[in-house]
Parts: sequence; C-alpha cells; structure tokens
Amino acid sequence: MDNLSQQLALYQLLQKQGQQGDDKMKYLLFFVILGVVILIIYFVTQSTNDTTVQKKEEVKKSRNTGTGSVGIGTTTPPPATTTKPPSTNLPSDSSTTTEPPPNSSTNNPFPTDQPIKSLLRPNYCLDATSDDKVLMWECNGQDNQKWTLKNNQLKVKNKSDKCLTNTGGLGLFMTVCDDSTQQKWKYDTNSKQIKLNDSNSCLDIEYAFLTNGSKVSLYGCGNQTNQKFDANGGTSEDTSFLGFKNIFNLLWNKYCASWNGSQLWCDRGSYGSETLHNIIKNNDYTYSIKNKDNKFCRTDDNQDSRKLWCDTDTSNDNSKFNIVKENGSNNYLIKNKASDKFCYAGANTKGDVWCNGSEPWKSEYKFQFQS
Repeated sequence: MDNLSQQLALYQLLQKQGQQGDDKMKYLLFFVILGVVILIIYFVTQSTNDTTVQKKEEVKKSRNTGTGSVGIGTTTPPPATTTKPPSTNLPSDSSTTTEPPPNSSTNNPFPTDQPIKSLLRPNYCLDATSDDKVLMWECNGQDNQKWTLKNNQLKVKNKSDKCLTNTGGLGLFMTVCDDSTQQKWKYDTNSKQIKLNDSNSCLDIEYAFLTNGSKVSLYGCGNQTNQKFDANGGTSEDTSFLGFKNIFNLLWNKYCASWNGSQLWCDRGSYGSETLHNIIKNNDYTYSIKNKDNKFCRTDDNQDSRKLWCDTDTSNDNSKFNIVKENGSNNYLIKNKASDKFCYAGANTKGDVWCNGSEPWKSEYKFQFQS
C-alpha cells in the first residue's frame, strides 16, 4: 500500500512537470514566431527605404540632366537640340541674317513726313486733330498730316511722342507710344492697305464717302477703294462709271430719267435718251451729272427735301457729288456735296430722287451706271 501511494505521488509529480514543460515549449514557440515576424518586418521596411532613396537619387539626377523618369506616367522630354547648318562658304567678313530687314516688303514705310492720301479722293488726307482723334480732312500740308511709318509705328510730325493706336470701340487715336500690339502697323505695297499688326483688319473710311471729318476705323480687309491709301498721292480711284451711262435704281428696278427742267425720276422700264446721263469728274475729285440737254443735276436749297433737279447751267456744291462703288458689288452710292447726305429714289413717291438720306444700306440708295 505504501508502494502504491509512492508510485501515485511520483506519477502526479511527473505529470505536473510535463505540463510545465509544455507551457515552456509554448512560450518558446511564441517568442520564436514573434522574432521571425519582427525580422520580416525589419527586412521589408529596410527594402522599402532603400527603394525610396534610389528613386530620390533618380529624380535628382533627372532634374540635373533633363532625362529619365520623374514619376509614374510622366517623363521629362529631352532638351532641344540645334543642328548646325552646313557651311555656305561665305567670306569671313560677310554679314548675313535670316530675318528680313525692318519695314521691308509688305511693311514698306511711307517716305518720312509725308501725307497719307485716300485713293477714293487723293485730295483728302489722314489727319490727327488737336484732341488726338484720327480722321480724314482735305489735304493742307500741315504737320498734323505728315506721317512716318518706322519700326511698325505710325507717327505724325506734330506729335512725336504719340503713335496711331487702335482703342477698340472708341476708334483710332494718337496716344503715347508704348510698343503695344495695338500700335503696330504694316503697309502692304501691293494692296495699298494699312493693316493692324499681323491681323486681317485694315484702316477703313466709313461708308466710303469723304468729307472733312469722315471717320476712319478698323474693318476686315477687302479690295474696296476706301481701304486704299498712298503716301505719294495715289491716282487709282474707280472711274468706270464716268462718261455717258444709264442710271438704274435697285429698289424700283427702273431706269432714272430727266429732261430739261425736270426732276430725276427712277420710273422707266427701259433705257433711252432721257435715262442717259454724262458723269463728269471735277478738279476737286467730286463728280457732276448732266442730262441729255446738257443741264447739271443739282439739289434744291430746301434742307428738308433736297430734291434732285436737272435744270441748271451752273456748277456749284449743289451739283457736285461723291460717287463710290459699294463693297463687293456693281452698285454705287451717291452723296451730294452741299447737303452732305446720300441720294435715294423715294420709296413712296414714285421714284423721284432726293439727296437728304442717311441710310445707305437700303436698296433705294443703290444705283448702277450701265452703258
């Protein structure tokens, strides 16, 4: 019995020691696994840091050299290279340039201090007023009509510190030179147009009629004479309507007739001797109209009507007209010098002609001169 008790006590002791050994093994295994995890984390972190440093070095190198990767999906283009042109075997003392000289070709300057004349009527010049407006005025030889185009700037003699400037909706003015693009002008020697910088906008005499104070503005370049200027008194104005012509009105689609002592009426369905009129150029670049009886057509002195009569042997401002071809057509506008108004065939008066109008875009203002 004592032996059995001793054996039982020994078994319990061994069992207890075995459990303690198992616990120690569990602890040992836990710390081994923990150590492995820590080592894995360390090596992963170290590898990431090394990669980051390497990328930083590559970025730094690419910034210094201009090549190489700078990030995901982006690259810096290689620097521009210049190919040296082949030798032209020019003498060593030759001076060459790849750019045209200033004010050449289409940018050919006007002669220094010369008037800029309209080809519509070469006795009218570009004029800078005392309050810096730019408009058309009869040529007078004054310094405010003497222009110079140099370095793309258009200056007038009496305002040496100011340049012709496009001010947008306000029009053209002389303002202090500042080298802006709105002060850059070119003269096309072929078309005889003055263009703003490299645009398709040209100096344009509004409504193509000239009188003292006619407004000059910018308009899309075309082939119309009211955009043509010359520094040497151009003479290429339109004269195709001169001589004996049949006058035709577009509103009525009728020919205009007159006889001794009558008004001019646009009511004939066909042309004949009474529709044939002689268009004559005057020395002041205006025009006169004579009928078959060799009578001048003139406006009366009634400011409210300004009817057109063909009944006088006397030539004065009442019998002088500006006649200008409408842009892009064979139609002409007629403006009386005395009234400074446009002529038209009355819409409600059976086509009798009046010269007191101001709506030249309407069809009753449009005439043709047919052979």
